[in-house]
Amino acid sequence: MGGSARPAPAPSNPTSDPIRAAAAEIAMMIQQAREEEAQKSRIAIDKAQWEAEHLRVEGMKVKETLSKEIEALKAELSALKKKKWEKTGIKKIQRATKEHAVVCF
Repeated sequence: MGGSARPAPAPSNPTSDPIRAAAAEIAMMIQQAREEEAQKSRIAIDKAQWEAEHLRVEGMKVKETLSKEIEALKAELSALKKKKWEKTGIKKIQRATKEHAVVCF
């Protein structure tokens, strides 16, 4: 029985098939584009995280400065109230003294 022998299939070498070679090149280009976009995204995320930390630190500095300013203003207001009370109290004492002096004479 003299069956015909089939030739062995040619090894699949993408460089020998122009379509496969083009497909492999396109796939590689797509992968590189994905990696580049991923890198850009990582850089953007790192930058955003740095900016957020910078703003947090700046916010803490502003809060500290404002707290000090508020305390200073409270102290100043308290001193002014005390001074006003002292003046008002002295005037009341002077008026009372004058009235009492008038009443006594």
